[in-house]
Amino acid sequence: MGWSVTSSYGVKNETRYEVPEGKWGTVQAFPLYDIFEGDAHAGVGGGLPTGKRVWAYKPVGVCFNQWTS
Repeated sequence: MGWSVTSSYGVKNETRYEVPEGKWGTVQAFPLYDIFEGDAHAGVGGGLPTGKRVWAYKPVGVCFNQWTS
């Protein structure tokens, strides 16, 4: 994959949303991922291809939705 799939990865994103007086504001946050696809291998050292595909998701950011009600 080129990166550790067992380590923790933090993302730091911020948003600012000013809500008019007398209104309620809502902010949602969703993680964004880079998706890596590869072949699964088995055995000591992973030398035996299994014929199966695997996917790894690396967090890279945050998507914000915000609205006023």
